[in-house]
Amino acid sequence: MKTRKRVMALLFAVVIFAGIFSGCSSSENEGANQSEAETADETANEEKAGDTWLVGYSNLSDADEFNVQTKNFFMAADEQDDRFEAIYADAANDVAKQIEQVENFITQGVDAIILLPVDYDGAVPAVEAANSAGIPVICVGIEANCDGFVYAGTSHKEAGMQQGEYACEYLPENAQIVYMSGTPGMYHSTQRWEGFKETCLDKRDDITVLAEQTGNYLRDEAMVVMEDWLQAYDHIDGVVCANDAMALGAIEAVKAAGRMDEISFISGVDATEDACNAIKNNEMTHSAFQSAQKNVDACIELLGALMDGTPVDELEDIIVPYEAVTIENVEEYLALY
Repeated sequence: MKTRKRVMALLFAVVIFAGIFSGCSSSENEGANQSEAETADETANEEKAGDTWLVGYSNLSDADEFNVQTKNFFMAADEQDDRFEAIYADAANDVAKQIEQVENFITQGVDAIILLPVDYDGAVPAVEAANSAGIPVICVGIEANCDGFVYAGTSHKEAGMQQGEYACEYLPENAQIVYMSGTPGMYHSTQRWEGFKETCLDKRDDITVLAEQTGNYLRDEAMVVMEDWLQAYDHIDGVVCANDAMALGAIEAVKAAGRMDEISFISGVDATEDACNAIKNNEMTHSAFQSAQKNVDACIELLGALMDGTPVDELEDIIVPYEAVTIENVEEYLALY
């Protein structure tokens, strides 16, 4: 009996020991498996948090001062924001070239496209191509004549309306003016002219437009156009230009002709640094400030929403208002540069 009990006790002890050992081994394995799973989850979360969007940025023109400002502000944001990195292209004011650039962005597998459209109608194929590829589009500064994008920027008609309001205030009775338009056929060119006409010419029939011609938003071209007008007309009271670059080119021609005292009103759009200095020096009367920084801030806000998973069609456009710059407040705007 004693022998049997001793054997049974020994067997029981062996079983208990084996159970304990097995339990410890199982617990250790479970702990290791749990630790591995947690590590895998952490790695996946880190990878997800570290995802960087590739963004294609097509600029309307690297020759245009305001477009360069906008691009530089976006590049600064690109350097500071780890959520995305951008590749840049210059459409050089060419609709076909911009469409080709967007197609190249699609081929490169970008996650979003920032488009400063060359033209309202001309941008449509680019937006549609991106939509077909499932790539969201943000248009900055100029809209496209279609759906499938979200907009960050100003209302170009508002710029022309503001110019018209100030022209009505500054121009003398029976004033004779010249109007230098942007590139023909472009939406923003048309909108700025229509805004000016609505708030000035439609309200003051005593104002005569001696000539209207494009300067294609370029300073050098505007100077040549203004030289021709100065030769053609003995007296000009006002010069209204669809952007600052053209206004500054016109001023150069007027100064060279020695006729600055004759012209009581010169207006542009954008309030660039050179234009603000011209206003400070009483060479230019007014500019409608379009904030490149605020346009880019709005663009980055929309891009952030896209990266957070909000679809384009659920986002609302962000409209940045124009601000009037005159001699009274020009120092405030010069401080921005």
